Amino acid sequence: MPLSKALEPQRRILGKVGRKRKQSRFPPRNRQERKKIAKNQIAKLLELALSELPSNGRQAERHASIAWALATRFNVRLREKRLLFCHYCKQFIVPPTTARYRLSRRRVGINITCFRCGRTYRKLFSKAK
Repeated sequence: MPLSKALEPQRRILGKVGRKRKQSRFPPRNRQERKKIAKNQIAKLLELALSELPSNGRQAERHASIAWALATRFNVRLREKRLLFCHYCKQFIVPPTTARYRLSRRRVGINITCFRCGRTYRKLFSKAK
């Protein structure tokens, strides 16, 4: 029996031995610094997307999708800019072209309807203390 066949059960247990660790795509910086850079880039991209929306809708959607990808990759909270994305399909929505925002009478909040996926969801306001 060849030597490689004899060592096969051990390889399954130990994993691949002798492989170098894959280098990171990012230079060695700390996590907070990368998060801060990502937050700045997200702000720029969303500002650019809002300014380009009337003239070039596809480009604006592309900027917004890149901003969403950065926010999810680096775990950056979008806070009030979160309303620019559909809760369900995660597409860039801006009223009145791709969404409808209505004030709710029963609950204190906003009803948001996405024209792309057709879903309606609510954003409730907190009571002031």
